[in-house]
Amino acid sequence: MLQYVRPPGASVPSTRAGLFQKGREMTDLQTVTEARLREILALLAAAGQNLMALHASLPVSPQEDAMLAGEEDPDFSFKARTTIECVQNDHLNAVIAALQPLLDPREG
Repeated sequence: MLQYVRPPGASVPSTRAGLFQKGREMTDLQTVTEARLREILALLAAAGQNLMALHASLPVSPQEDAMLAGEEDPDFSFKARTTIECVQNDHLNAVIAALQPLLDPREG
């Protein structure tokens, strides 16, 4: 069963209010799901911004070109910077792009 994990201080959308009244199931389900998705997308965007701020704070090694070419062993800053770039570009952006279309385009 999927469990909703609420960040500290975030409001909890009502998941039961009228959810099973005849004719309202899909509307309420959609409303609750979209509210949660908006919260999750905001958290993902904030995580991405935090990762990029961390990335920007890490020094670029003078040997970065040699590390990229495999001529030098990567140092910690290089590993951290390239890992953050990969997470942001290959994973986090993809998750956001996959979830975004689920939101009602009239509201979004």
